[in-house]
Amino acid sequence: MGTWGMGTFEDDDALDWLHDLEEQGLPILERALSMQLPEYLSAPDGQVLLAAAEVVAAMKGSPADDLPDAIDDWLRVQHAGAAHRLAPLAAQRVERVLGQHSELNDLWKENDEEYPEWRAYVLDLRRRLNG
Repeated sequence: MGTWGMGTFEDDDALDWLHDLEEQGLPILERALSMQLPEYLSAPDGQVLLAAAEVVAAMKGSPADDLPDAIDDWLRVQHAGAAHRLAPLAAQRVERVLGQHSELNDLWKENDEEYPEWRAYVLDLRRRLNG
């Protein structure tokens, strides 16, 4: 896992996806949120889902405190209407990442000390999506 912190964008997979978002725009966001999910969600797919959900939360006006500048730049040219359409799906995907069949959740659970903080971070994302 190329992760160096708890933040959604403190991960190689999330940053790679962010680069794709900058180049390809809204279709890559929609694709990330609507992809067919396997029974056991891989950690890289989980990171992409969290990154996509963070973008939707930011589009709704509820960005994370540690949102990368690249997303701020990208948001300036996006339509808020898409956020309201994508927010319920993004919230469902966040739930999936937090579920029993999620490698990312399992990996964080292995770290007893940091898991509660990571989970709280992801639950805050869900709150921002639903708010």
